Amino acid sequence: MELMGLASSALPELDATADVLCSGVALGSCGAVPFLCALALARHAALANNAPVLFLSNDDPFTCCMAVVGPPPAPVQPA
Repeated sequence: MELMGLASSALPELDATADVLCSGVALGSCGAVPFLCALALARHAALANNAPVLFLSNDDPFTCCMAVVGPPPAPVQPA
């Protein structure tokens, strides 16, 4: 929830209910599952919106991760 508050204050143009997805509360603490699920959710959002997505993970108190997840590049047209 802290991360959602930070995102809404740092990026006020985002809609906290539509643009910021949180999976931590729903998944609880079960090893790598919450991290992988959140990463898969970011990939799905990137594919669905055909736009890059910022992925943040703060599940571990000692390790935080951030990555930009994007859709695949457009196919190259033959010359």
